[in-house]
Amino acid sequence: MSHSNLEKYPEYMVRIRFPDCDPFGHLNNGRYLDYFITAREEHVQEHYGLNLFGQRFSDQNWVVRQSMVSHLLPARMNDQVCIQTRLIGYSRSSLLVEGIMLDQSKEKVLAVSWVDLRYISLSGGRPVKHEDDLMEIFESVHVPADFHFGLEKNRIRDIRRAQAA
Repeated sequence: MSHSNLEKYPEYMVRIRFPDCDPFGHLNNGRYLDYFITAREEHVQEHYGLNLFGQRFSDQNWVVRQSMVSHLLPARMNDQVCIQTRLIGYSRSSLLVEGIMLDQSKEKVLAVSWVDLRYISLSGGRPVKHEDDLMEIFESVHVPADFHFGLEKNRIRDIRRAQAA
């Protein structure tokens, strides 16, 4: 499989569902991460051919080590939103994935997420190294970004500037 043409900025359009909303019709804060993780799962399978729940990942898989969502503008019930995800950091046993939720026109940033994932042995619960073919995919789709947990405001500023350009 050639990795040179893999999508670095995959997108996923989704409608905000009624059961995921609070009594005011806004997407419940606790559900944003579910939307981001679901979008990334779709992106990884569709664009990189990796079924995270298939046989290949039955012995080792990624678990969330740390996550954060910054809520900037409300996503409302029945709104169509665009969720973009990208790999902004990786190592031999971890990934840092960024998600951006935009309004349907892709003009307004509604929320941004960061998820730090560790690749582990499911039987032993200990970190393991990514296989070489995964490292090749990561190298191909990596979009370096200046992000560190605790400095989210700087990254949000950069994202808003990029959307306005």
